[in-house]
Amino acid sequence: WNIPEDLRDYVQGQVLPLYQRSDSAHGPEHIRQVLANSWELAQGLGADLRLVYVVAAYHDLGIAFFGRQDIFLQTVFVIFYSRMGRVVPFLSV
Repeated sequence: WNIPEDLRDYVQGQVLPLYQRSDSAHGPEHIRQVLANSWELAQGLGADLRLVYVVAAYHDLGIAFFGRQDIFLQTVFVIFYSRMGRVVPFLSV
């Protein structure tokens, strides 16, 4: 990935560990595979690799905290709070 090291470090250190709370089909290994697949698909498309990386890393995060119901809305909620610089109380490993 040709992305800033601090972004990679944040995702690896802060986001991926949160997937340990998910079911086995959506754990850290699944996210690593999604990251690999996303990188492969993004090559040659002129996509912003930072955005592809972040979307791939966060795409199932809601499952870890809320289950499958309304997964997309819950993931947006998690991303929104993290972008606002707020700590969401239940987001701890």
